Amino acid sequence: MGRRAGSIQKKTQERTLNNPQTIHLVDGDTVEHYMVDDRGYIHTNKRGWVGLNATVLLGDREVKDDEIYTDGKVFSCEVIAGGFISSLGQGYAGQKVTAIIHNSE
Repeated sequence: MGRRAGSIQKKTQERTLNNPQTIHLVDGDTVEHYMVDDRGYIHTNKRGWVGLNATVLLGDREVKDDEIYTDGKVFSCEVIAGGFISSLGQGYAGQKVTAIIHNSE
């Protein structure tokens, strides 16, 4: 039993990359590394981040000179109740991810 198609707007959007990208970080961005759980969620345990936007990159990416290079899948997400990052989907369970939390304060 899951949610009906179209019943709730999905908070995670997969971004299509035609070419490798470099993501430029700004002062309010926080980069963390996590694993995706069995349901496709990412546990940050940071309740203060609820409502913030996040960019999630598949794989363990490193930051060099306030930039992150990626040639893999990229997702736009939201930090939801309990400090979880919105689900990427069960197909990504157990994978390492790099999360960029965008704090625009």
